[in-house]
Amino acid sequence: MYNVVIMHEDKCSKVLLTTGKVYYKHYISCKYKPINMALVRYGLQFLTRKGLQLSLFSQHFHVASVSCQTERKYEEIKVPVPWGHVEGKWWGPQDKRPILCVHGWQESCGSFDPIMQLLPEDIGFLAIDMPGHGYSSRYPQGIYYHGIDSQILLRRLQKYFGWSKLSFMSHSMGAALSFLSACLYPDDVDLLVQFDILKPFSARPGTTIQSTVKNIERFLQYDKLNEASTHPPTYTYEELVKKMIAGTRNSLTPRNAKYVLNRIVSRSDTDPSKYYFTRDSRLKVGTLVGFQHDDLLEYAKRIKCPMLFIKAADGPYFENKQNYDDVVQVLETHNKCFQHASVPGTHHVHINNPERVAPLVLDFFDKYYASTDRTAPSLNQDIVLRRQ
Repeated sequence: MYNVVIMHEDKCSKVLLTTGKVYYKHYISCKYKPINMALVRYGLQFLTRKGLQLSLFSQHFHVASVSCQTERKYEEIKVPVPWGHVEGKWWGPQDKRPILCVHGWQESCGSFDPIMQLLPEDIGFLAIDMPGHGYSSRYPQGIYYHGIDSQILLRRLQKYFGWSKLSFMSHSMGAALSFLSACLYPDDVDLLVQFDILKPFSARPGTTIQSTVKNIERFLQYDKLNEASTHPPTYTYEELVKKMIAGTRNSLTPRNAKYVLNRIVSRSDTDPSKYYFTRDSRLKVGTLVGFQHDDLLEYAKRIKCPMLFIKAADGPYFENKQNYDDVVQVLETHNKCFQHASVPGTHHVHINNPERVAPLVLDFFDKYYASTDRTAPSLNQDIVLRRQ
């Protein structure tokens, strides 16, 4: 079942859609903000994909939002790697090469749950927990999370599944990693969708030595804490939500924190009313050596594939905005299939307000998805853990 909110002048109507049935009810709304026309097109396309025809749609009506009443299904998978395993959620068909979804720093693949409810069910998505995050194994004791080494994992997954290419839909840290993949392997990446982060951060001139020394010391500190095997601090679930929100600089809303939290916390064995974070504390340490800005400009010239970058209007840049503008200019010059847009919302807009980014993603897929080769070997059912 789906909720579709429709606006006509000063009246807001909610249409409840189920298979073969339409329920219509009026709601009066005196205040309503102007509707993005991309969302209107998305709403109409969404209904068409569901095989629903509504005569009430005309040039005077606008689709304000679409939300799912019944959860879309996925399957949990567990891929073996030399240090343990990588887990994730496989949404949609398993006989086609999926779009690989990579989450943000210290988060989990659950961050893609909201937007999955609004994307086409005939397109496959594999959202993974990166090492040390979610249900995936941590790196062995004493091993540093460099960031760039994630490229080895992404390449390993491509070879494991026998995919000819990689397609990405990623957020924040995951978007930076996807950017790097498209730079390093321009012939092996055929689609790139990025939420709020465009690229790896450019190292600030003159700070490399100080930051490297600082991060080495921080790493040794957290590595020692892991080795001690002491029980981490515990909190009530409400306290966890508050800590999670504070850690995102109030980007996540209390209602939506669960999408990230559910895979990065566990219930305490000593006090069942309390929970603790399970993500690897070594992830708190930054990279040892960052990327020079001039190098990133050269990297950007190598990206060939269609690319969509969606910036949240209220999301921070985490660095000098000029660094972004420089890379955008390079992409606009060297990649004729580069698109970028801004939507209202915070750094986690794809979680809090997926209906704002879904129309742009759908338009992008409508333009480029069909031209990509989605053939892939059958999924090994031995790695499927359980039905949702």
